[in-house]
Amino acid sequence: MKLFPLLVLLISTSAWAHSAPICDPSAGVTPSPEAIQAYDDYILGLEDDYQWLYEELIPPLKRSGTMDEPARKTFFRHLADTWEVFPSPREVWTSPLPAIKGSSRKITGKITYVGFVRLSYNYDLIPDGKGGLIIEVRVHFKNPVGHDLNYFGEHLKNASEIWNRHQVPLSFPYQFRFSVEPDSSRAHFSVNIQDSTRGPYNTNWSRTWQGPTIAHEVGHMMGLADEYKTLSGEIDCLEESLMCNSWWGSLWTHHYYLVLRRIFTEHP
Repeated sequence: MKLFPLLVLLISTSAWAHSAPICDPSAGVTPSPEAIQAYDDYILGLEDDYQWLYEELIPPLKRSGTMDEPARKTFFRHLADTWEVFPSPREVWTSPLPAIKGSSRKITGKITYVGFVRLSYNYDLIPDGKGGLIIEVRVHFKNPVGHDLNYFGEHLKNASEIWNRHQVPLSFPYQFRFSVEPDSSRAHFSVNIQDSTRGPYNTNWSRTWQGPTIAHEVGHMMGLADEYKTLSGEIDCLEESLMCNSWWGSLWTHHYYLVLRRIFTEHP
């Protein structure tokens, strides 16, 4: 992975690949113009390295003419990932399920959230006992009241259905499973419930969120980035994509590839 001095502008002793304080625009903390330029330069470097992957995963009609620029923003922002191992998509689609020692294998790493901050992703790969795989995210809610747990349980189930509905075929069956976890020690994430919030996904969830938005937020928990311009909220990506537009976007092949590739690789 290319390294660059972006976070020196946020915390002078931190390197890019290490954790840093949350840069949350809603809290009035925004990066400098120099930091924004440094990040843009970093993404351009990824575009040089992974143009081949872009061409394999994004349909030609979506990356032609005036569509190319928003398509690039829909794709390349995901690659700013501490797990920079990108096998050929054909390898991912056709490889057999690797052996998993024990009852599960934990997948962890860090994405680049709001374009500047390393925040964690965390999920389990669980053999289903029938030659297939369950990809699981368990969410603990710290402060539920009333029907909160039932509400989020139903919408996490709906989010699972969204992820299972348009699966990319592998050589073995697999299912996504997202659920409420009462025991915080077993949860992948513990979040506060608020009446309204912008997140972030690993800290605060809103009572207004429904299935598609939760499917978007759990996408972060599995290592996907926001595709829109996070500091301003401007949608400069392809609106049909769920990680660009959490209200009515859909999941695309590259979303599945970016999550599923880790089944077949080890963290660098």
